[in-house]
Amino acid sequence: MASTLVFAVFWLSVAGIIHTYLLFPLLLSSIAGIKRRSLGEKHMDDAVVSVPDITILIAAYNEEKNIRERIENLAQCQYPIGKMSVLVGSDGSTDATNAILAELSLKYDWLDVVVFAENRGKTPVVNSLIAKVRTPITVLTDADTIFSTDALVSIVQPFRDLGVGCVAGVRRVRNQAVESVTSLQESSYLDLDNRIRVAEGELGCIIGAHGSLYAIRTELLERIPEDRPFTDDFFLSMIPLERGFRVMQADRALSFAEAAASPMKDFMRKVRYSSTAFATCFRFGHLLWSSRPLVAYCFFSHRVSRWFLPFFLVIAVITNVALLGTGFVYSVALAIQALFYLGAVIGILIPSTVARSRVFSLSAYFVYSNAALFVGFFRWISGRASHRWVPSRN
Repeated sequence: MASTLVFAVFWLSVAGIIHTYLLFPLLLSSIAGIKRRSLGEKHMDDAVVSVPDITILIAAYNEEKNIRERIENLAQCQYPIGKMSVLVGSDGSTDATNAILAELSLKYDWLDVVVFAENRGKTPVVNSLIAKVRTPITVLTDADTIFSTDALVSIVQPFRDLGVGCVAGVRRVRNQAVESVTSLQESSYLDLDNRIRVAEGELGCIIGAHGSLYAIRTELLERIPEDRPFTDDFFLSMIPLERGFRVMQADRALSFAEAAASPMKDFMRKVRYSSTAFATCFRFGHLLWSSRPLVAYCFFSHRVSRWFLPFFLVIAVITNVALLGTGFVYSVALAIQALFYLGAVIGILIPSTVARSRVFSLSAYFVYSNAALFVGFFRWISGRASHRWVPSRN
């Protein structure tokens, strides 16, 4: 009986892993392809399409290294003068952030700066800024991000469809010419994740937009609860899905951000993110029973299954060891796992040309990302999650 239970648990764990990173992306891409062929290809010329008034929200804390470039980049974006306003909230910054913003606000009349005397965390700042928005579309971004010149024009186009409530941009890693171990690892992961998001976007059910660039109908913005930590971008971009709207992706709306300075800093950032994201995931858990099957399936596969994958991985190793001697397949399975984790160790610890190969970098990123989810889960259930600012990209 015990061996039968171990056998079942092992194969259920393996099935969970395969479904999350192989079957789900393939099935989703197939469904998106079928829909694309049935509807036909659609092309739009962004240059001749009218654009709505937008407000760009940026919450910042001690961003003296990035804030000037961030604002100057927005000035260079191809969005009509008079249609764009930028609202920046400085959350008790103690460096030169406020002085730089004051200087830039004199240069650009579309820039409005709100300085908060007390450092409260990102969520309270975002809530305060949301209350000031008066345009039909709100674009949210980070202070350490830059956009492609046509990103803003591209991201508002899907809103011509009144059934679209949120549009996500595409996040990429900056300065890949100067390749670091972390940038290679993150780039490898984003290549795979963006493929999933492209398919989800075509189906109108992206499960959580990247905080570097996303846009929402202002009428759908809600105040993020401050009594417990939530992930602001995940929370806000899920509200339209919850209300029955579609969440699309604008493939030409590119945002670029630096990778974390080191794998360890990236690991700690992921721990902080996942500790609040688990709370957000449970907040929207009822979508597992959504009347829209694709929303339910994507929510389960992209969030629930993926974020509990660390437990599948640990259980797969433990039960695999317990099943050694019961069949050749289990010896092979354990060897495959051992080689994969060895490759991850090489990718993390050895900053050499060999370790920077796509195989090593992706396995390394996969392992420490799931380890961060594991730690983040226990930080969340122990009540130690926080939305306080902790820089990780410098």
